[in-house]
Amino acid sequence: MADTQSRIDSLSERIKKLEDADNDLKARIAKLEQNVTRYKIVLEVQGAQHRLHHTSWYKDIKKFEDIVNRDRRKRYVCQDN
Repeated sequence: MADTQSRIDSLSERIKKLEDADNDLKARIAKLEQNVTRYKIVLEVQGAQHRLHHTSWYKDIKKFEDIVNRDRRKRYVCQDN
């Protein structure tokens, strides 16, 4: 029984640490969003599937080309503004 309580306490501590880290991350995101709005910055994180055609990501080259073209249009809009 003591072992079970010890595990519960340990898990409770881990949950508290995760909640604190989550709150910290939320605060950082909020600050970043304010700066993005204030300075008119656009951020987009893209993986390799936006640059490299691979059949496990896209069975059809057309879908890959559509994504590359959409990304290009976004870049142009950002550059123009």
